[in-house]
Amino acid sequence: MGWIDSSAWDPAQGKQLVQLLAEEYSNEVLVEALLVDASIPRRFLRSGSLSMELYWRGLAEDLHNNHLLRRLVDQAAVDKPAMGPLLDAVDTSDEVLAATPVAERYAMRLLRPGNRPFINRVSLRDRLQRLIEEGYPVLIVRGPERTGKSFSFDLLEQVLPDDIRLAWVDFSSPGSGRSASDLADLLYARFALDRAPGAGRRTTGTRRAIELVHHFTGLYNRTESGKTILFVDGLNRVDLQRDTLAFVSQLIADVSRGQLNDVQLVLAGYAEQFDAQYAAKVLVEDVVPLTRTDLQTFFEACAEDAGKSLAAEEISAILQTVLADEPKIDQLAARARTEALTIMGIRL
Repeated sequence: MGWIDSSAWDPAQGKQLVQLLAEEYSNEVLVEALLVDASIPRRFLRSGSLSMELYWRGLAEDLHNNHLLRRLVDQAAVDKPAMGPLLDAVDTSDEVLAATPVAERYAMRLLRPGNRPFINRVSLRDRLQRLIEEGYPVLIVRGPERTGKSFSFDLLEQVLPDDIRLAWVDFSSPGSGRSASDLADLLYARFALDRAPGAGRRTTGTRRAIELVHHFTGLYNRTESGKTILFVDGLNRVDLQRDTLAFVSQLIADVSRGQLNDVQLVLAGYAEQFDAQYAAKVLVEDVVPLTRTDLQTFFEACAEDAGKSLAAEEISAILQTVLADEPKIDQLAARARTEALTIMGIRL
């Protein structure tokens, strides 16, 4: 059985499926005809002005949550036989990950797919485990720029139970906007919801931000179902407008009060204050830059996993290679991956 028939959406394979469907069913008329042929209710059709890839992403995840994605995929293979092998290819589960008990995935050093390194971060791992297992409404991951806060999303992909969906909203680049309305638009697009109507003349920025959260909450609760972790990335940007921070503060309040049905919230980079009344419901993790000791511990553990031991001079040479020229976090991760795979005897 592949992931399409399981209760867990596969982020990597799901993305490929969405791209394939968006290419073959490139307008809403074709999509509606496919749903009708597959005997899937029209209520699953999306609304709003979206690219077809965004349209299909929301639709495919919604159908998967309602155990209808298999029906749609089978109908697509009947309608377009050439798609059959391609659809089969994206319905494969990661055997290594599937064989690793969830309780052990929190300690994984190389994440699937692609053996991405997740270096130490013992405290962050603990916070993510508490978020999932103890049901905290909100987790805030904060720290200096380029310290790997966003990597928490990578670990979440590995450890989520089958009944929880992970939705990512990227607000990290200037092109994504800087206002509350810009962030709200990304949330609407992520879940294929209609945007809020324009603000009245007398509405302040803060009030408008609060209204946008309430509008999003109401629409989401009417159209979405199933447990979801909403991961909002890029909230440490210095160019964000004040109404954006008011929007995020209200989102924390709504999620903490259970107003957004079955949703938990992870905020990467948010360093502003939030209402103290929610302190007991919000986990906070302060991420600090990786140290030479962190890297040494990581490589020694990789060697131990492979049944090896590294001499002091070997560790020193590896660290010198990885840390040369003060690399940024992405370059550091790429170098660490190469060295870890070499230590563990895994082919690049």
